[in-house]
Amino acid sequence: MFKAYETGKASAIVPIVSTDGIVAGLLAILLFGEALTLFKLSSFMLALFGIAIISFGFNLKGLPVLVSKPAVLAWFSAFSFGLGFVLSKLLSNAISPVSATVYYFATSAILLFFYLAATRKFEFISASQAKVVFPSGFLSTIAFFSYFKAIETLPASIATPIGALGSAAFLLLLASVFLKEKLFDREKVGIAFIAASILLLSL
Repeated sequence: MFKAYETGKASAIVPIVSTDGIVAGLLAILLFGEALTLFKLSSFMLALFGIAIISFGFNLKGLPVLVSKPAVLAWFSAFSFGLGFVLSKLLSNAISPVSATVYYFATSAILLFFYLAATRKFEFISASQAKVVFPSGFLSTIAFFSYFKAIETLPASIATPIGALGSAAFLLLLASVFLKEKLFDREKVGIAFIAASILLLSL
């Protein structure tokens, strides 16, 4: 996901990555036998339509953006996150949300350490960068703890799409405020479709 951000706009990458919720929802239905209701199916379709509008608008000439290098990395990230989220449902049934969050981040840290050691790309951050990294890490930890807590009682095919799609819409709004990325009309329409998708899942 971070590799995708290096070469692509956050407002284009975030919607693609957010399809991890739909991937997880479909996998939960296939692997855990969770019900595929009309509301869920309609919600997934609305979300995909909203993501498509955000990514390239109503003009099919913009379709190549979905297969650009940043987009391919974002699609891979979406599938990986989606599969990981579904597998985490099994973990949440066995241990507490706090323990699940610790194991999740510990595994990620170990794998990333070996990657950085092998590629020799480890970099130290400056004091100004730490002001961004540490709050981001704190908020990410809270987010994952909340997710593990949610899937204790909610089906993964509902909890994961709501979390992923909701964060995508919120991040687009934050990108326009803090990163000064212009929020185009097509992105506003896409956010509206995503909001409708979340509403359907919540019914």
